[in-house]
Amino acid sequence: ELEEDRILKLKNRRKKAMQLDKDRGHNTYDADDVERLYKDLARTVQTAKRELNADIDDKLPAEEEELLLSDDLDYADGGAEKEEEEEEGCLKIYYCSRTHSQLSQFVGEVEKTVYGGENTRVVALASRQNLCINPDVARLKSGAMINDRCLELQKNRSGKATAGDGSGGNTKGSKRSKSSHGCPFNNTAAIRGLADQVLTKVQDLEELVKRGKQSKACPYYAARTAVRDAQLVVVPYNSVLQPSTREACGIKLRNNCLIVDEAHNLLATLAAVQEVTLSYAQVCGSKAQLEQYLRRYESRLSARNLLYCDQILFCITAFIQTLQLSAPSGRSKVSSLRYQVAADELVPVASFLSACRADNINLTTLLRYLSTSKLAHKLHGFVQMFEGSVAIKKPVKSASEDAADNNKAFRESFWTGLVAAGVKVNTKENNAPVETPNESTTATLTETDIITAGGNPFMQVVELLQRLVSSNESGRILVHRDDTIRKNSYIKYVVLDPASHFHDIVKQCRAVILAGGTMKPLDEFRNELFLSAGAPSSRIAEYSCGHVVSPDNILPIALLAGPTGKTLDLTHANRQHVDMVREVGRVLCNLSAVVPAGVVVFVPSYHYMQHLLQVLRKDGIIDRIAARKKVLEEPREAGAVGGILSDYASTIRRATAAASNSGTKPCTGAMLFCVVGGKMSEGINFSDDLGRCVVMLGLPYPNTQSPELKERMKHLDATQVRSCSSDGSKGEGRSPGAAYYHNLCFRAVNQSIGRAIRHRNDYASIVLVDQRYSRASTIASLPQWITRRLITANKFGPAQAAIAKFFARHKARALKENGEKS
Repeated sequence: ELEEDRILKLKNRRKKAMQLDKDRGHNTYDADDVERLYKDLARTVQTAKRELNADIDDKLPAEEEELLLSDDLDYADGGAEKEEEEEEGCLKIYYCSRTHSQLSQFVGEVEKTVYGGENTRVVALASRQNLCINPDVARLKSGAMINDRCLELQKNRSGKATAGDGSGGNTKGSKRSKSSHGCPFNNTAAIRGLADQVLTKVQDLEELVKRGKQSKACPYYAARTAVRDAQLVVVPYNSVLQPSTREACGIKLRNNCLIVDEAHNLLATLAAVQEVTLSYAQVCGSKAQLEQYLRRYESRLSARNLLYCDQILFCITAFIQTLQLSAPSGRSKVSSLRYQVAADELVPVASFLSACRADNINLTTLLRYLSTSKLAHKLHGFVQMFEGSVAIKKPVKSASEDAADNNKAFRESFWTGLVAAGVKVNTKENNAPVETPNESTTATLTETDIITAGGNPFMQVVELLQRLVSSNESGRILVHRDDTIRKNSYIKYVVLDPASHFHDIVKQCRAVILAGGTMKPLDEFRNELFLSAGAPSSRIAEYSCGHVVSPDNILPIALLAGPTGKTLDLTHANRQHVDMVREVGRVLCNLSAVVPAGVVVFVPSYHYMQHLLQVLRKDGIIDRIAARKKVLEEPREAGAVGGILSDYASTIRRATAAASNSGTKPCTGAMLFCVVGGKMSEGINFSDDLGRCVVMLGLPYPNTQSPELKERMKHLDATQVRSCSSDGSKGEGRSPGAAYYHNLCFRAVNQSIGRAIRHRNDYASIVLVDQRYSRASTIASLPQWITRRLITANKFGPAQAAIAKFFARHKARALKENGEKS
């Protein structure tokens, strides 16, 4: 009853807002009448097309009709996703974080507080990919394809499924029925009802999806509808940082508050949101798909459609030519590039377009065409239609012969184009890639050969074109060519000043809060995100709180020398030396003797980790460590990370249980080697026995020869003022580029060592192995909860003794507590 009262109040508020719109003179109209007009117009256009193409004798199958490009582009997407203009409602707090799991965890924490009651209206936003409950749409691989399909289904809002429609149907009838009706969950009344329910109780995304399925209402649009009346909106990073997504989701930041959690990733996320990488395989696959599509439907397309498609092919061919520097064959063959684009150098967008001979094409108009025609979606459907159902029994014919042959021969041509472009073709028996036929060989195909095209490479082409159009002065193009392995070549759009995309957010919001556990160094956030956006320094406040654990539970040591007295200098020039590697091995071997349970060792790179382990194995040091702790290393493959972590945790559990039961210590735990900035340096918590000691080998400065890094440092030096040193004098301060380089390193260090000590009763030792950790500038870049307790050890012996004493004290405390409990 209480929930119904609250829903009633919300409805009354909405009625008042709608009445206010009407009083202001907003036009009202019957949406059904407008929709009927669009349908009549579309029907007229289709009839005219059929009459125009009446002389074509081979009639198109019904399931292929939706693949044709429409010529009524001015009306094709006129009202697909228009939202009601409403008042902004109440003051809102937008909370954003990196992943949906973190957002769900935050919503759970809100429920536990005094603000988790009935009077707090919380809405969790997410993408269609996370909230869609239509099985026919949700099963699409790409988020962009899900968006396009959703908008397409909105054109027919009958909501009634026809016979043969289903989540697993792949007959011709079911294919046709999918486009013959709207989404059954796009019911306005049901969506409004679900939106009202969302506001009556704090609930996460899983609960929202569950309620959507129960009420047969779209959770995605229900959440967006509920935003207007919400007080707290929980949303992922990308939905706030991308202006187009922000607008589509109805997020209005003006005079509202924004909280960015895990903000140490903010600058990297801003850069990643803007970056687009187009690989050689993707651009070749896009060319093959579009050429085969035009070969199939060219006679049915208008001159306008053909013109735009030829322009797109021209751009794609220019991209291919940029990567291989040879004139490709095919429909849109171009003579040559205007001039050669330098490899592995960042060039301005205008220079890249000029080199590709694409500067005379109106890319803005071309992108508008791609949006209204939904060409990417149609190409995806075209590939899917001929995927997995083609049995070819004879050798592939030439392209000209195939074009004049029947539908089966066309599919052979389609296969040939994809294979020539590098798309994998698998067999049913062994699922092994078939070799790509070249000019000197003839491919003989059997009934077991089928087309398997994954993803939608054309979407990456569209993304790159969008960046080329919207680029500002900090946008650059990086062309990487690999003549040995051509598939490793790529074109990448990068942004030298990603923070500039945050400036509008700073100017609109009433307040912006950046929160994180390891935010130091802070000067980068202050200068790039706020001061450069015009925010006065008086409005910028910094707050840092201490760690929740007791000082007795943390033992940070800066280790300057090894067991033999050799100075630990792990700079890039010295760390590869065998003598230095052996000294590091002795350090790790001695630590394994005094540290219980788990030891996590962070190294600067995969290459150094392999070199380190190779030398230590050859000298037998790894065997000595393995006598006490099982040695594991971070894999390069993301899919293998879970297995390594499981092995690491289970080994420690068995060792701890064996030690407590028998008192013997054949194996005291495990030692895990991880890469800074890798798969295990962030987002994984090594709490309690999983991380009793964290060892940081050296300082993980990035590669100074990276063209992106060099150009970004150069850009910062040219656009920002020199930073001040700790005493306030500019003379000793770093240049903006050097400060950025320094901050990249220490943000990675702080993230890595923050993997341990995850709750107030946890304890661990942190060993920083490098003589540079004794420098004042280095210490100033570490978190205060580390620097307040940091011990600088010039000799290894006292450091090892302090570590042994630290763990002996905690073991005695644990035994005492267990004795008191028993």
